Amino acid sequence: MPHAHRVANLFVCFGARGALKVDVCEGAVGEVEAGAKAPFKPRAAQVREGRVAARAARCRRLDLALEVKITLPPIDKSDVARLVDRLAESPLIVARLAARELSPEIADIAESLGIRIFPTSWKDLEMSCTCPDWAVPCKHIAAAIYKLSEEIDANPFLLFTLRGIDLIAEMESRGVELEKAVEAEMPSWDDLIRGLDERGFVTDLHPDGESDVGWLEDLRKQTFRTFKVDGEKIRNLFAEHPAGYIHGDLRALTGRIVSEAGKLVAHQMRTVIERTIPEYDEARPLIAINIWGQPVVDESLFWRERRESGRFMRQELRGPSASDPVGRGLHNMFSGFITHQKLSEAPRELEALYDAWLIAGRLVEAGAVVPQIYRPMDDIFAVRWIPAVMDDEVKAVTEAVGAAFSHVGPEFLRISKAPVAMHPLLLGEIVLELFIQSYIVAAWRTHVDETGDAVPEHHALFGCEPVDCDGDSALKAVGMRLEGWVAPVFLKTESHRVKGIVIVHDWVAAATAAKREGGDDVGARAGSATLAAMFGAREAQPEPVPLECPTFIPYQGADEAEEPRYDEAILEDVEMPDFDPHQAVAIEMRFSVDGGGAQESVGLADILDLPQHKALRFDCLKLMSRLSGYCPELTELLKNRASTTVVPLDELADLLFKAIPTLNLLGVQTILPRTLRNLLRPQATLDLDMKENVFESRGLFDIVDAMTFDWRLAAGKYTMSEEEFEWLSEQAGRIVRFRDAYMYVDKRLLSSIRRELHGQRKLTKAELIRAALSGGIRANGVRLSARLQAAFDRLFAEKTFDVPDTIQATLRPYQVRGYSWLMRNLRADMGAIIADDMGLGKTLQVITVLEKLRLDGELDVKQVLVVVPTTLLANWKREIARFAPNLTVSLFYGPKRDLAEATGDVVLTTYGSLRGSMKELEHKHFRLIVIDEAQAIKNYKTAAFRHVRELKTEGFIAMSGTPVENDLMEFWSIMEASNPGILGSSTSFRQDYVYPIENDHDAVTADRFKRITAPFMMRRLKTDKSIIDDLPEKVSIDEYCTLTKEQVALYNEVVKRSMRLVEASKDTFMRHSLVLQMIMQLKQICNSPALFEPAGGFEDPRLSGKMCRLFDILEEMQAAGRKVLVFTQFAQMGMLLQEWIANETGRRPQFIHGGLKPNARQTMVDRFQNRRDENVMVLTLKAAGSGLNLTAASVVIHYDLWWNAAVETQATDRAYRIGQQSTVNVYRFISANTFEEKINQIIEEKKRLTEMTVATGESWIGDLSNEELAHVFNMAVDEEDEEHFA
Repeated sequence: MPHAHRVANLFVCFGARGALKVDVCEGAVGEVEAGAKAPFKPRAAQVREGRVAARAARCRRLDLALEVKITLPPIDKSDVARLVDRLAESPLIVARLAARELSPEIADIAESLGIRIFPTSWKDLEMSCTCPDWAVPCKHIAAAIYKLSEEIDANPFLLFTLRGIDLIAEMESRGVELEKAVEAEMPSWDDLIRGLDERGFVTDLHPDGESDVGWLEDLRKQTFRTFKVDGEKIRNLFAEHPAGYIHGDLRALTGRIVSEAGKLVAHQMRTVIERTIPEYDEARPLIAINIWGQPVVDESLFWRERRESGRFMRQELRGPSASDPVGRGLHNMFSGFITHQKLSEAPRELEALYDAWLIAGRLVEAGAVVPQIYRPMDDIFAVRWIPAVMDDEVKAVTEAVGAAFSHVGPEFLRISKAPVAMHPLLLGEIVLELFIQSYIVAAWRTHVDETGDAVPEHHALFGCEPVDCDGDSALKAVGMRLEGWVAPVFLKTESHRVKGIVIVHDWVAAATAAKREGGDDVGARAGSATLAAMFGAREAQPEPVPLECPTFIPYQGADEAEEPRYDEAILEDVEMPDFDPHQAVAIEMRFSVDGGGAQESVGLADILDLPQHKALRFDCLKLMSRLSGYCPELTELLKNRASTTVVPLDELADLLFKAIPTLNLLGVQTILPRTLRNLLRPQATLDLDMKENVFESRGLFDIVDAMTFDWRLAAGKYTMSEEEFEWLSEQAGRIVRFRDAYMYVDKRLLSSIRRELHGQRKLTKAELIRAALSGGIRANGVRLSARLQAAFDRLFAEKTFDVPDTIQATLRPYQVRGYSWLMRNLRADMGAIIADDMGLGKTLQVITVLEKLRLDGELDVKQVLVVVPTTLLANWKREIARFAPNLTVSLFYGPKRDLAEATGDVVLTTYGSLRGSMKELEHKHFRLIVIDEAQAIKNYKTAAFRHVRELKTEGFIAMSGTPVENDLMEFWSIMEASNPGILGSSTSFRQDYVYPIENDHDAVTADRFKRITAPFMMRRLKTDKSIIDDLPEKVSIDEYCTLTKEQVALYNEVVKRSMRLVEASKDTFMRHSLVLQMIMQLKQICNSPALFEPAGGFEDPRLSGKMCRLFDILEEMQAAGRKVLVFTQFAQMGMLLQEWIANETGRRPQFIHGGLKPNARQTMVDRFQNRRDENVMVLTLKAAGSGLNLTAASVVIHYDLWWNAAVETQATDRAYRIGQQSTVNVYRFISANTFEEKINQIIEEKKRLTEMTVATGESWIGDLSNEELAHVFNMAVDEEDEEHFA
């Protein structure tokens, strides 16, 4: 107000809860502006027998204490008796008073009795002040009145005390208990943290000996939950204006702040600025919850963000510390750039916190967050922002978060005063509150910066700082005002002796169901009995209705609309309301009460009238008062002292869509007939059929070419006529009976359907495929005809293809299934992505497919093109020769490559070779294209993707152990290459799938995505139950690595020089030594040129073929979450590996070598075994080949070979031993075409011939003749390979 408060404001504030309207004098009372600090500040206002006394803290002009007295004349005792008698007779007024609210009906009743309970002019007040001001009322009196209004906010009974009425005593003398209404409801922090045991199970925090890591996976799944929470419904639980609040619509302001917080969430989750994983001092807890329930974040927390300059800058939280314990800014510790993949090496606790950040953000975006007020200690209150756990879905996810964080130790999250066993709901609230509150405070600070808002209620509610109100009645009133505003929202989580039950009855449904069971007469009697039970007279001492037997018959549904009738004889003695049962339903209010150990259901009328329920009456009326504000029908029940009332269909939409969901949020059990639980909704439906049977068709697109589609109007199982649709258009916004069910007619939905039907367009083949596979298109349903469904069933049915006899291997059962699946897709003209876990034999399955095509004559005219990384070129050539020797292979590789000379069944090339050969390849048509390590084309903007996409082929197979490394757009790239157009354009895919799945973790979209892609991708993991029995416990793989040009040059030079010395040597011992020296030098060269010549300028790790392959394997294992041991016989090589792996992955692996002390070795072992971020360890064979238990690793890489099976086995057994839970993959790195490959062949042949273990190491090589040595050490170069080694 621009000038002064008016006395009217006092009474408007008094009656704000009930919106009282009184007429009083409008005289000015001083220059005290609303919300401003008055020069006169009363310490407190006291009320004694109608007199208000206040003493001033100070006076601006006079340094003396002032005394203000305000007196209201008492009401005559006879008038008091008449007034209280009428008030006690009204259940509605009593219910309001029980909830510490003033009902507007009080003023109406007083006026009807001729009693002036509120003053109407200044003459009704006796006022005095010791100040020298001549005006009455002076500004000091006005300030005292303002202070009194704040006291009345906390206790509305003061209004009656001012008039000399002890309302509580008067009501109790008439059998109405109200004493409990003046009790404070604000819980303490101890109440919150320890008072949840009765709500369900409890969880031991930090259980001893916990080894199960499944809790983290369970928590991750929660991030993909689909929240169907209506944030507006949650906000509507709050009143627009708390009692005594004069600053506008607080509910609307709350909505704006939460909405702005939601925008912060969206921005944070979509921020892709490159950044590192957060780091902190692990010697201290990252987060501590102090004894006030406030979060304190350790000051060591930081991360780095890449700036435009390309440099990483250190970032820290601003605010959260011991001196500022609100937790502001904590939401900034994660962003959209951080993913589960990037956190796969971080401590589990940090990933769990990231999951909590995701869930908290989604709750804020959904508006599913609420404030809760509590007392950290006496005379202090605070507000915390937590999940809206009154919603069952939010409560479930909050409990899941709490259950997961029970596995997080106090060294990461420490909660002061926490009990040993904490309820997971509270723990989940505490964890999610960290981020929810951070977003709210950030949004509030922005609001303050823009508006300068200084309202105390707002700062307390959104600033979340504890408020000390000791000795300050104004701040105490702020707390009580907010407490009264928040308290109704937490009805569900409070402990009450009574719980509300609201039952909606549908007479038509009851009669229809009974008619179906027993005929017309039975149906008539059943329907009439239902009406009688709803509206008939009660006996004096009725039996409570058990909760298990609600007073309605569930509607079962009917095939055709029926018109039930009722038996008039049953209803003769029943006083029925005037309504048509076909155009109305009934609502009944009951309470669940403790009936001697068993819960029983009692109607509202019985609670009000029967003496045995007197002890429960106060709690029931208090509950009814709070509930009636959300459901007007309950107010009618209170006025009529009845349990049941009628709701016309015209008003049913508000009941079902507004009142019932709100009552559910408040913990009221609502029972609806099936007809109202499953409302029909009209929708446009796409009907898919076929022009003709295509039983003989080969493939997917043959079916699509024969498909027809038609848009139709539908409602549930019914197809709707145009006439029915037009009739529905006239019923917009209502619930109507349609056929044998109820339908809600949504005006916006009808308009959307009209646009959909009138804007019909031709659908592409890809859109038809997506619609058929997912069962939906846009927001509309899809229905497949029986013959179309049968055609798809035949197409996607599992088929078995015989493995060619010419394959030189025995395929395991899961490999046979994979080979057959690949053949099925090829025969159906469908591309295939085989994404089996590394080590499951993808290459063998694909080679079997190639051999099958050769035997079927499909390669007589057209070839297969296999595109691989350079590091796998030698591997593929050897694998084909090993498993399918009848397949001819041509290399298309090197500077002099010529496609005309590549005449083999299989053309083997690299991604790099495609770049300069597209002019030749663009005119070539292949029977099949295979791309290995398909993640090489994961970026659809690169030349590699474009080149693969431009190749012409009848079939396509993509191989990748990690089809999605960072984001779903990588999968789109691979899918677009193998099945063009199926997933739509990159833009539409990003909009329809990437954003909903990655940013919103939308489970519905993720499920639709899986249904669409399932026919085109096969992925099996080593942990799959369907294949785990097929796997051996240990799988050994020889990895042939191609030397780089630098390695070839050094290798040939050493061989040439060393062989001259060997051939010239006449001394046997000297000759033997020269051979061993040559072996050592060549091993170093094969490992890396940098190991052979440290100062030779070979610092780049990719100058080694083995390092290139190692990086590929480490990347795949990191994506799979598997730990790796890398063995080498050279300590210097171990140091290089440690440095290069650190540079490549961002994590420096530990290195166990002979120079370590035993304690240091054991510390490293323990760290590797127990920490998830330690996923690679480098070891030397001699130092770590025995005596260590490293079962956390399931991958062993022998970077260089000792050619001693016993030594290799002993090293491998660091992981492959008792306690190992996974199959162990062993990779033996061998440099292709070098002495390493030839010596390995010799040893393997000896093993096969003698069936014995060769354990003589390398010494036997020195005994070979000069010719044999030349054969072993000279590089074996095929004619096709000459260009590469030139």
